[in-house]
Amino acid sequence: MVAVNILFFTQNTPHTPPGVPSAFGRPLRSHTYGAALLLSLLGITILYSLTSLAGSFIYNSLRLNVSLFDRAILPSVYDYLTGMENLKNFLFWLLVAVTTTLALQVNDKYGPGVFRAFLLGRYFHPRTEGRTFMFLDIRSSTAIAEQLEELQYFEFVKDFFQDVTPGILLAKGEIYQYVGDEVVVSWPQARALKDNNCVQAFFEIQRSLAERAQHYQEKYGIVPSFKAGLHCGTVVSGEIGAIKRDIAYSGDVLNTAARIQSKCNEMGVDILLSETLLQQLVLPASGLREKPVGAVELRGKAEAMRLYTVEADPDGPPSGGL
Repeated sequence: MVAVNILFFTQNTPHTPPGVPSAFGRPLRSHTYGAALLLSLLGITILYSLTSLAGSFIYNSLRLNVSLFDRAILPSVYDYLTGMENLKNFLFWLLVAVTTTLALQVNDKYGPGVFRAFLLGRYFHPRTEGRTFMFLDIRSSTAIAEQLEELQYFEFVKDFFQDVTPGILLAKGEIYQYVGDEVVVSWPQARALKDNNCVQAFFEIQRSLAERAQHYQEKYGIVPSFKAGLHCGTVVSGEIGAIKRDIAYSGDVLNTAARIQSKCNEMGVDILLSETLLQQLVLPASGLREKPVGAVELRGKAEAMRLYTVEADPDGPPSGGL
């Protein structure tokens, strides 16, 4: 019973995709590490006490074959609650609660799946792999920063990062970096292409922000919009750092994706992707279609790159079937 209660506080519900904070997990994630740990300790103490008390009354009622409200039960209940067996059980579940809370906090620090990669040593030695990257940036961020106070703008960006996360995780993406008001998202290539996840992430994020529009309007007087650039290719990945380790990706793919995103304003679109990536996607299956914007000169590139935007296909199946 106590184990069930611990999971009630810390795990996702059956209908919550892995990595997306559930209604029960959010209270822990919305506090500092120390506060989350104290809340977990308080929660397990209350839950265990209530469960032990109820369980002891039921057990002794059945053992003595008397009513739950019979005073003859009280000595046995008192002996159990003050005994060593109850203390050992409490300490065990307390350890489970603390471990679960710390695991959640560490997982949030590194991102879903990344901490596991650290533990398995997957990136201890540099390796090459195919990946898709999305550079996602708030539109008109400089003008918004000038309109809001510094602390208010920080909260604005913080809210934006929080609200784009579910859409990214629903599309099986990994948050690689936060850079100023920009989010860099990454997918292993096979996962990016499956169900067009890398493109679907863009539309999932649009939906999330639309649902939160009233919140932004009331709190900041501004509803954020964003632009995104996507590209894929081979990168070198591995652990870097001495006193602070992280997993880093290196390669021209990242620079190209960032420069593709920078062309969104010039092209008058919200999403741009390279022809290299587009050729590997099957957009009609997701109710989407590509629209060419032409060959575009990218800084640092000797040749122009053909870019495309993506939009809903009115004649196709409904999009957003993640």
